[in-house]
Amino acid sequence: AVVSLATVSLVLLALWNQIESYRMHLSARTQRLRYENLSSAKKVVFVVLADLALLYVAVLLAYVLRLSSFGLPPADTRFAYLVVPILSVVVAYIFGVYAAAARNYSQTIERKLAASQFVATIVWMLLLLSVGTVGFPRSIFVIYPILALFGMILLRRFASLAFNFKGKAAVA
Repeated sequence: AVVSLATVSLVLLALWNQIESYRMHLSARTQRLRYENLSSAKKVVFVVLADLALLYVAVLLAYVLRLSSFGLPPADTRFAYLVVPILSVVVAYIFGVYAAAARNYSQTIERKLAASQFVATIVWMLLLLSVGTVGFPRSIFVIYPILALFGMILLRRFASLAFNFKGKAAVA
């Protein structure tokens, strides 16, 4: 059993080295060109979908952090958690965040992101306070925008590094 375990370990190590060798031989330029060849509309759709996924994670993480327990929000307040990512993306679109999805990423986009998330959170808060927030922890109004802004900026910085073309960032 020891010999077979050692043999399996050596085979796995050799396979891992082959995968790493193949990965290193792939041209980073070729990987970058795949995104560069997408149309502007497809780039915007890609960024919007990534933002929606990230924002849903952010709102659920805000809920988990607030209550210090894992699980979904109660069914009667779930709508309040589902509406904010969509609202955040709509407000970000109004602020022109997605107009730069096919162009350069800069600190101007980060300022627009910060402003849009602040406005989206205020609108969300006013909307929920007007219909009532029974069973809804209001501290999420503070936790969510911090997580959302951090995640959106981190996503864009990661994407700008991954798709960097001659010193210019490729995504919003």
